[in-house]
Amino acid sequence: MLSLGDQVQFVRGVGPHVAEMLAEKSIQTAEDLLYHLPFRYEDRQHPRSLDELKPGEMASVIGEVRGSILLRTRRMPLFELTIGQGRHALKCTWFNAPYLNGKFQSGQTVAVYGKVEPSRSTSNFKMIQPQFEILPDASDDAETRLLEVGRITPVYESLGGSRLASRWQRKVIFNLLENMRGAVAECLPHSGHRSRSCRAHRLRRIAA
Repeated sequence: MLSLGDQVQFVRGVGPHVAEMLAEKSIQTAEDLLYHLPFRYEDRQHPRSLDELKPGEMASVIGEVRGSILLRTRRMPLFELTIGQGRHALKCTWFNAPYLNGKFQSGQTVAVYGKVEPSRSTSNFKMIQPQFEILPDASDDAETRLLEVGRITPVYESLGGSRLASRWQRKVIFNLLENMRGAVAECLPHSGHRSRSCRAHRLRRIAA
């Protein structure tokens, strides 16, 4: 069983090479990794339907990839992704993002988060520069699917490219918390209150 002070390289899914990358972000121990907290949360338990979106709001949407295209313009390349729910569609646009070309495949399930804007050409909506994640499908293991959909999902800032993106962090931190059951002091006195605040419980709710 790991302890909070153990080197992060010994955390399942990390290893020496990734530990060097994490050290550049001042993450050197298991405790450091646990306290690298999410910057927001997505409601993937009750995702928004495209037909209930309103212009100007920030929203999380889960949809199926309908198609994508890389447009070469004079100013910069534009990458457009269309996701859908039934007869409704949402167009997502990223500026100067040729690296996204080929990343998406028709039929994939994708979660996007961004500002909802009206589309000039259709009655549907669009998002400019939304954050996104490709969600697991039937080929992924049950644990991965459990962490990604059907829950309030923590979203992390990348720790170093796509390899250490939010999805990787969720899985590693979840496994770390499971491994450390009992190692984290379960309850600490809460100053000025009769109730006791459970540290391990808080970490599980916040980080995983």
